[in-house]
Amino acid sequence: MIKDLNPVQLQAVKQNNFPLIITAGPGTGKTKTLVAKIVYLIQEKKIDPTKILAITFSKKAASEIKTRVREKFKVETLRHDGASLKINTFHSLAWQILEKQNLTAKIKIIEDKEQLSLIKDLVKKNNNENIKKSKAKNLLLAVSQFKQEQVLNPSVKHCLTSPFIKENYLCDFVEQYQAYLIENNYLDYDDLLIRAFQFLQNRKSEFSYFFDYILVDEFQDTNLLQYEMIKLLSANQKICVIGDPLQSIYAFRGANAQAFEFFRRDFLKYREIFLKENYRNCQNIIEASHCLFSDSYKTQSLSAFPGQVIYIETLNEYSEADWILAKINELIGGTDLVKASEHFANDTKLGFKDFAIIYRLHYLSKVLQKKFEENGIPYQMIGNFSIFEKKEVKFIINCLKYSKFKDQESLAELLIFFEKLNKSARQANEAKIAKLSDFSSQKFKLLDLVEEIIKLFELPKNENINQFLSQIFQFNEKEDSLKALFTYLDYLEENEYYDQMTEKITFLSMHAAKGLEFTYVFICGFEDGLIPFAKNEDLEEEKRLFYVSLTRAKAGVFLLTTQTRNRQKTKISPFLDLIDTCFYEKQKDEAIAKFIKKREKEKQKKAQMTLF
Repeated sequence: MIKDLNPVQLQAVKQNNFPLIITAGPGTGKTKTLVAKIVYLIQEKKIDPTKILAITFSKKAASEIKTRVREKFKVETLRHDGASLKINTFHSLAWQILEKQNLTAKIKIIEDKEQLSLIKDLVKKNNNENIKKSKAKNLLLAVSQFKQEQVLNPSVKHCLTSPFIKENYLCDFVEQYQAYLIENNYLDYDDLLIRAFQFLQNRKSEFSYFFDYILVDEFQDTNLLQYEMIKLLSANQKICVIGDPLQSIYAFRGANAQAFEFFRRDFLKYREIFLKENYRNCQNIIEASHCLFSDSYKTQSLSAFPGQVIYIETLNEYSEADWILAKINELIGGTDLVKASEHFANDTKLGFKDFAIIYRLHYLSKVLQKKFEENGIPYQMIGNFSIFEKKEVKFIINCLKYSKFKDQESLAELLIFFEKLNKSARQANEAKIAKLSDFSSQKFKLLDLVEEIIKLFELPKNENINQFLSQIFQFNEKEDSLKALFTYLDYLEENEYYDQMTEKITFLSMHAAKGLEFTYVFICGFEDGLIPFAKNEDLEEEKRLFYVSLTRAKAGVFLLTTQTRNRQKTKISPFLDLIDTCFYEKQKDEAIAKFIKKREKEKQKKAQMTLF
């Protein structure tokens, strides 16, 4: 594997005697370097795999790293198979620390859905107007920050000033929330981290030298509590953190943009290595994104093509969608988009999966979705806005699961769906749930089974359900279509509902775009108030969000501004002024000229009418 590394990556892999920062910008081979370092520590430095701790931020990332390490051992017939490696999220690490001391026997972790439901219930019972006006998700984040702050700064008596709630009335709300958890023997994920942190604090001598080497992926995403846990585990200074401070975009989750500065302060003998060879972006995209942070280090493209950044002014949100459709049509070779799937299979290198449409707020995708559906263009939505996360679709999926497995988890989800109905309606639907068991004995095709469920529960066949039916059509003729569907859904959930293999255009928010790459990216709503978002006071984070969005593109980025949106005049994003004009070109949508011409004709017609 070392043979595949460039000189700087190799240096990062072999440097293990000092605390190490690897700054890895977009497309510089961060994961490849991290995996190579783990393999090197085991094979060359002879470190016991059980004494290596790698931490990342999602199950998906942990799984990917472990899989790639195992593949390397298998391909290169190395001494270990990588199975004993500890590649954790912070939460799984916290659980293992407590489990090792037999402290998890009576612990129940409250699930995200129940936690959100609890917050909503507490809001209903609360008399404070500010609490009642707050969104449940924002309250949940504020509660999380408050609890962590109280642990890290116990001497601070006042409540945390959160970005969502800036008054002390949060204190009482947190007490009510925590009282419910204690009464029901629950911990939330913050409690899990807090208990592990407190345990480590009290047992420093035992755990500070437990691991021979620690690696932290996506270090810019750590919050203060997670950082303090890392410090407690790395007294031997054998630690490597890898990430990119310019991609710190999760402040709303508590991520600390100063994580790298804290590391430099606390690990005084640190060394820093910058990965500079960029395997993703063409140079113009690198130059344009670098203009946002001109004092930062710059990567160098290995592509022979300059790439393009184009700013487009268009008329409104409808012409914006039309322009995108026309550009995709042009880039895939001018073929009829409806027949594009066949075209892709024959003679073009570009497919629908090579395109992404990125926006700051989800409502901006509504017109785009409608236009794409009218034109028969397949697309996928990433994250919580995936069709598979819609309430009625999740209900149908749980019906399918319960009809096959008769499992309690699916049953519980189905009952939750009806909990807001009156008693008689609830009982009627619970009786219908019992009928799902009969479906398993009948040999329905998948689509027919879904139709039976829709009929049984009298579900309105809305846009979401119709889209779901079109999505699962691919499994209809399979021998065990339900098994194939459930396998696919597990894959999607593990990948945050992004299917990178499917021939669909990807719609996603700026936050969801991190970690992904596409050949061409369209950034919609490139307008003041949206980019940067007016409600976020942290302008630097908004710049980092734009930076992340720009650097998802390999070959081309299109920045789209409308003259009017929702019939309101707009202004160009001030971020355009930060980009040197030599790194992008300006275009005007032809729809503007057509509109002006049409308006002039109407004026002339009116003027002629006044002559009679």
